[in-house]
Amino acid sequence: MTPDEIRQLCQMLECTSRELAATLGIGPSVVRGWQQGETFPTKRLIARMQELRELGPSAVVRTRRGRRAATDSDVLQDPRLWHVVQQIVEHPDLLDQVVELVEHNGKRRAP
Repeated sequence: MTPDEIRQLCQMLECTSRELAATLGIGPSVVRGWQQGETFPTKRLIARMQELRELGPSAVVRTRRGRRAATDSDVLQDPRLWHVVQQIVEHPDLLDQVVELVEHNGKRRAP
């Protein structure tokens, strides 16, 4: 991907380079290097960015300015997660749908 394509992806996903980096699980300086043409993404990251393009802006990890991306620990402490878990437990059909989504997502990410 070219620097312009990386910038266009950020525009399309309505995200900053920091948010793209957080979503990809890499440092923001890596994305800045891509945007400046100093380095280039690996095939694996290019494939992930193509997935993000298909999924759209809702797939991006959003960060507030000056704050770090949420860690797994942060997510586990979020009361919204536990509300969702409670709803899944109370509605078996939701559990089936979540399992299907997870399995489908896992197949898309398999190497």
